[in-house]
Amino acid sequence: MSRVARLFRRPTTSDGRYNFSKTGGVVKIHLLDNTTIEFAVATSDSGQAVLEKVGKTLSLHELLFYGLKFRTSASYYRWVDREKSVCEQLKRSADRNYSDVLYFCVQYFIHDVNLLPDDTTRYLYYLQLKKHILSRRLLCGLDQATVLASYAIQAEFGDHDREVHTVDFLSDFDLIPGDVLADLDQEVVMRKVTDLHQKNHGLSPETSELCYVKQAQLLPTYGIEFFPAKDINSLGLLLGASYVGIIVRHANGLPPVSFRWADILNIRPKSGKHGGQLQIETPTEYIFFKMDSPETAHYVWQFFVQQHAFFRKVASMTSAMGSNAKPTRQEFSLDAPGTYENGHQSSRKVKRKLTISRIHGGKHRRDEVDGGQATLSGEARYMLEPGEGVNHETPMDITHLNV
Repeated sequence: MSRVARLFRRPTTSDGRYNFSKTGGVVKIHLLDNTTIEFAVATSDSGQAVLEKVGKTLSLHELLFYGLKFRTSASYYRWVDREKSVCEQLKRSADRNYSDVLYFCVQYFIHDVNLLPDDTTRYLYYLQLKKHILSRRLLCGLDQATVLASYAIQAEFGDHDREVHTVDFLSDFDLIPGDVLADLDQEVVMRKVTDLHQKNHGLSPETSELCYVKQAQLLPTYGIEFFPAKDINSLGLLLGASYVGIIVRHANGLPPVSFRWADILNIRPKSGKHGGQLQIETPTEYIFFKMDSPETAHYVWQFFVQQHAFFRKVASMTSAMGSNAKPTRQEFSLDAPGTYENGHQSSRKVKRKLTISRIHGGKHRRDEVDGGQATLSGEARYMLEPGEGVNHETPMDITHLNV
């Protein structure tokens, strides 16, 4: 992928904070490979227009799966509205210290890697899932973490070399989530990773990344983005959504509940006396959730609507594949008709770079945005189907939500 940055002089205020002019300004965009690019953005440029600039720079022909995020004044992250002015969204809602910063992320996740249209998309998908694993947005246990680490090493370092890929060498890299390593002998864990790495001999970077993605897709919180909320009794919970449906995870150990998109009749944001509400209608009941404000309720509603639209798109793509008809580029577009070339497949070779970060003094600071507004501690033990594989004895810790 081409990562040529277009650099412009950045106007700032006296305190160094970025300032948009009446005609626009410059935004810095953090990419999934830990590099950054900068673009001149006009006041009228929509989120879709800026996303297309990123896609052109990265030689991406398919943008369906991606989105842009920014850090809000409340120190959590929100998706840029593709239809509205980026400058206006940043001026209105962004953290004053991050008012010119966007993050390029995977926004929509799928169940079948065969739906990823090209090698570039699969590579970026892999990078995003790796960030989710290390940031603990995507939860896994020790055994799963060591398998994933072995594929990451194979993808980025190649076949095992006993003279190079020693336990000491691997211990210098950010491979296992910190809380998974807590209270464990790091040398023993890295030795296990080394043993697994040897078994991956001969796997190409592309195959190793694909194995990583397939393993990550088996994890319970794969593809789910959570938001803090409360039930009608004001008990804290996490309200999440993915391509599968809506998931409710309680803070008091009650079993999680899921609603598949096919079973949801309607979703409505509402204004309440003490904040916002979200109403979910099923064939048998109405369920209300309290949000911290009407604006938050509207944002979560919009996110759910977009996830449902993606679910319908994936269903049509899967149906096309089942009938041996290859989906065209136009079929991949959610809301930007005419953006992509029908039937065009990118044959461009992906330019890979080292994306495993070194740990400095044991206090490595990971990329500060890995896509979620809420994180869960401990290993998740539930499935999307209610009642299947649920550990009712493990309560959820929501004391450190990133909000």
